[in-house]
Amino acid sequence: MSSPGFADSPANARGYRRLLDFARQHVPGRRRWALEGVGSFGAGLADFLDQAGEQVC
Repeated sequence: MSSPGFADSPANARGYRRLLDFARQHVPGRRRWALEGVGSFGAGLADFLDQAGEQVC
């Protein structure tokens, strides 16, 4: 299975926006994000994606 691309972003609002823009460009339509560390390191990204209307599990 090939990957549509690779994105590396800082863990801040600007980086989260960049990551979401990348995902919207390469994976149009509905997406479901599987994140690790949503209780700690991934919490900011999980909150950002949820507020942007993305599905986070």
